[in-house]
Amino acid sequence: CRIYVKPHPAHPFDVYRRLAKTCRIILVTDPYFYPRTDVVVAYHSSLASQYEEQGIVPIYHTDISERELWERLSTCLVR
Repeated sequence: CRIYVKPHPAHPFDVYRRLAKTCRIILVTDPYFYPRTDVVVAYHSSLASQYEEQGIVPIYHTDISERELWERLSTCLVR
């Protein structure tokens, strides 16, 4: 399982760099790179819209409970 984290360009990346050292994540810092993924978890944003244009419908974590988010992610990871 590869997990990509693409922070908002205006936010500092330090927290994510530390996280990448301890977790199996790929930190995306290039603002023009949108890796092909099976799942996108996001809030309503231009990032989410750009993935939707590519046919990948995001899971909007701001619209669902944390439990539902984990249930959806579990279903995606089992595929």
